[in-house]
Amino acid sequence: MPNGPLSKGDLVNFTSSKERAIEITFGIAYGDDMKVARDALTALINSDERVLKKEANTIAVCELAESSVNILYRVFVKTDDYWDYFFETQEKGKLVLEAACCTIPFPQGDIHNYQGSE
Repeated sequence: MPNGPLSKGDLVNFTSSKERAIEITFGIAYGDDMKVARDALTALINSDERVLKKEANTIAVCELAESSVNILYRVFVKTDDYWDYFFETQEKGKLVLEAACCTIPFPQGDIHNYQGSE
């Protein structure tokens, strides 16, 4: 990082804040039902008391990617709960989406092998 922005700007220590936002992106297949996915992720938010009830908690489509519809999952938690909640929610999010019959896509490529005549 160049020294200029660091020496002239403000440095924010997020760990000193009482609350922090966690942002996780979950991808679902284009053929999946967006409402079902949103409901599953909303239930995940509501099922954990560590999530602070804030209007800024968000579940929204953030990207129409090459092989998935990406959903932003943003919640606020106490700073002390940040890492535990972050890692647990990676797994729980995948599980609730799969239980809701959503597909977690992954990038794929086709390889074509052509043999020319000699």
